[in-house]
Amino acid sequence: MITRYIFGLVTGGDRSARSRFGTSSGGRTRLQRGLVSAVLAAAAACAPDAGGAGSADSGAGVTVEPRADYAEVAAALSSMVEREREQKGLEAFSIALVDRDDVVWADGFGAQDPERGIPASAETVYRVGSVSKLFTDIAVMQLVERGELDLDVPVRDYVPDFAPENPTGTGITLRQLMSHRSGLIREPPAGHYFDDTGTDLAATVASLNGTPQIYPPTARTKYSNAGIAVVGYTLEVTRGEPFADYVRRAVLEPLAMTSSAFTPEPEVVDDLARAYMWGFDRGLFDAPTFELGMSPAGSMYSTVLDLSRFMSALFRGGEGENGRILQPETLESMWAPQFAPEGATSGYGLGFAVQERAGQRRLGHGGAIYGFSTQLAFLPESGIGVVAVSAVDGTNTVTGRVADAALELMLAAKAGGPLPEAPLLGTDPIEWFFLYPLEEVSRDVFAFPDRGLYHGERLAFTRDAEGRAIAVEAASVRFARREVGTEAGGTFRIDPVRPVEDLRAEAQAASPPTETGSFRESELVEVTSLEPGIRLDVRYATTNNFMSSVFYDEPRVFLQRPAAEAVARAHRALAEDGYGLLLHDGYRPWYVTKMFWDATPESDKIFVADPASGSRHNRGSAIDLNLFDLATGEPVDMVGTYDEFSPRSFPNYPGGTSRQRWLRELLRRTMEAEGFTVYEAEWWHFDHEDWRSYAIQNATFEELRR
Repeated sequence: MITRYIFGLVTGGDRSARSRFGTSSGGRTRLQRGLVSAVLAAAAACAPDAGGAGSADSGAGVTVEPRADYAEVAAALSSMVEREREQKGLEAFSIALVDRDDVVWADGFGAQDPERGIPASAETVYRVGSVSKLFTDIAVMQLVERGELDLDVPVRDYVPDFAPENPTGTGITLRQLMSHRSGLIREPPAGHYFDDTGTDLAATVASLNGTPQIYPPTARTKYSNAGIAVVGYTLEVTRGEPFADYVRRAVLEPLAMTSSAFTPEPEVVDDLARAYMWGFDRGLFDAPTFELGMSPAGSMYSTVLDLSRFMSALFRGGEGENGRILQPETLESMWAPQFAPEGATSGYGLGFAVQERAGQRRLGHGGAIYGFSTQLAFLPESGIGVVAVSAVDGTNTVTGRVADAALELMLAAKAGGPLPEAPLLGTDPIEWFFLYPLEEVSRDVFAFPDRGLYHGERLAFTRDAEGRAIAVEAASVRFARREVGTEAGGTFRIDPVRPVEDLRAEAQAASPPTETGSFRESELVEVTSLEPGIRLDVRYATTNNFMSSVFYDEPRVFLQRPAAEAVARAHRALAEDGYGLLLHDGYRPWYVTKMFWDATPESDKIFVADPASGSRHNRGSAIDLNLFDLATGEPVDMVGTYDEFSPRSFPNYPGGTSRQRWLRELLRRTMEAEGFTVYEAEWWHFDHEDWRSYAIQNATFEELRR
């Protein structure tokens, strides 16, 4: 049996961000519309650095005007970045280009903080994810140069309590850890990418004790954030001071990286870009800000100017602005693919990712951490480099393509030739998300495929006495079952913020908003009069609804005739699949919409319409419905329940069973074929294409009968 593994970041957020970034008719953001493959969130990644002069004031931050020989390159990249921002709905984006000692261009695009009107600049601070690993590994290599650490002795010589399972008997070394050849699991059980409990580095490394060794040391590349956490902890233990303090003193200060840190220092994060997450089922929302326990692998804060200083120091053979960080020969050893055949031109060096580009080495690292996507890349033989950072999660393809284009354009500019156009073409939006087919090992155990981020690891479910899954351990990280909504067949309920009868009196005394323009004459008809086979479950005529109150005096569903006829056709079309339509609500008097709005807490108002503009239900052109099984007469079980105020209500929510998702898509596909569009926050709510043609109404069902 092959099963899909959906392993996403499910976090809360500012729902108002949905409208800020726009959605398509299907409820997807501009970023999501370009989605090609998805769903496994990657753990912390990387970012680049550059250094130079020639800055001038630019609003609240700094821009480095392009050097004359790179003016065309800067103009072309600016156009590319702005196009990508517009197409993907990106906010802050910063970039810097380096030519040996000089930052030849650096700029920011969009807003560092949209709400405060602060523009992004070359001084905007970003979390740069796994670019952090380069600085951790450089700190180790400094001690190797001095003979105080040995890359090739067991790391337990330095951290005696480090005790993962290791049936080979071959000790894991720093060299193996730094080149991702130790065979350790990718994420530590504690302090990992999903752990927001404040786990420190010592506890993170301790959590690795007893974890399985995925491969024998050196046997195969297995990218491991856990491994770099051990590398950083080795520094902490052997130096006798906190990892972040040591790396700042030993590496960042000699490089004059004054806007960089491994902890959220106030003077650094004051300029931190506001970052955003996104999901299949929702638009952009504020990114989490918690620190990782595995901080050496991904917790660094920096700017493109600081990272430029870093790249310039590498071009100078390790000489920083305030002192040398490494000898040239040590850097060369870090840039050589480790445990690779003679003459290999790609793989992992000591920290650095090594590739070949245009007949020369391309070095660097990419980074992904909550809300930030980074690419740092440089060509040491040509002495050119780039760092690009975006403040939207999972946009590594964008930063990666911009970085690739920058290097290709810079090479052309240095050669004095015309700039090529191909590198400036658009991008697919997502790089660090995948669909993983899982192989069933047993009822509750599934194996990841032999590729991607988690090859060699497993996913195992734990069940309670009734057989209900209560937790899953995915690649050694345990996720407890989260209660995100009601159980199947249950009714979601809120505690109204004020007494319902007070709200009713106020709403009935109020008047709908005044509308201008011409509208069709209302022709509300009872849907079941057109198709008797349709069934009703009008919960607002009972107390079985989210407010536990009666709103209609009888269970009836009215719609404008075109919408009602379309619903009848949809019901008949479903019969060939063995299903019919179960209607919950259609036309709704405006005063009921006002009651819903006034009763609902602010955090859940995305699920109710604002009476200031009215609901499409008030126009008689929206329908709430579900499917029922023609054979049994029973409602089907969808991913979430009707009127549930949770992410499970979103029509693109990736959870639930494959059958539930299939039924949801069957309903959506059938309704869309009849001219309806699903509402972006509710799988059950469909608006007819004619809804703008009718005015808001406030007549009660009793008045409609007259």
